[in-house]
Amino acid sequence: MTPDVTLTGLLHTIAGAPDAGTVSITLVNYGSNQPQVQGNSIMSQVVTKVQAASDGTFSVNLWGNDQITPQNTLYEVAIYPSGSQAVTSVKTYRLNSGTYDLSNLIPVQTSLPPSAFTPVVSVNGKTGYITLTAADLGSSQTFQYVNSTTTTTVDFSQSVHWTITLKGAATINFANAQPLPMTLIITQDSTGSWPVSWASNIPGPPPPPGSNPGSSTVYQFAFDGTNFILSNSPIATG
Repeated sequence: MTPDVTLTGLLHTIAGAPDAGTVSITLVNYGSNQPQVQGNSIMSQVVTKVQAASDGTFSVNLWGNDQITPQNTLYEVAIYPSGSQAVTSVKTYRLNSGTYDLSNLIPVQTSLPPSAFTPVVSVNGKTGYITLTAADLGSSQTFQYVNSTTTTTVDFSQSVHWTITLKGAATINFANAQPLPMTLIITQDSTGSWPVSWASNIPGPPPPPGSNPGSSTVYQFAFDGTNFILSNSPIATG
């Protein structure tokens, strides 16, 4: 079994990272079952850690998406300063096969430790440490329901939750990304087996929805500044 990904980097060139420390790479977004290397029963490594050299350089081998089932696997990369358990940088990346330089990669999602957040004066009358809702950002958290037989544009400025009922073969476009998880539920009508095509700014493409009549498939997306990236393993019901 040969690793399919080589991840390298120089710590001080990575935003939020220390000059020296430990890089922890966690395999994420692989569903409820631990991933297996395709074609056999060997479990893939879920967490890999590497100590950077004194100059901050590191290199580690990983197993890429094309050897892991299911697809759309992501890696969460956490960086810890030398001798510390306090993480300074946590970012999520989509890695397939080949060699990647972490210093130049664009993360799918970025999260920061609590110490990185500072109070704001006021947002919609809220002060101090707050949690922004879709309403604060001008978008709704209520579901938008539409039927689709041709092309449907999902406008996330109207709501971050959408349900589309397929009544024919459909093409789905996304518009107006929000800095919140964006949810799309695709439901087959009583006929079922309607296919979906995805716009070019929804790469992958995401797995097709369930085909059974009345079945629903739940997708969640994040925006990386250019594309809408699938951030979950789609959940099918029915």
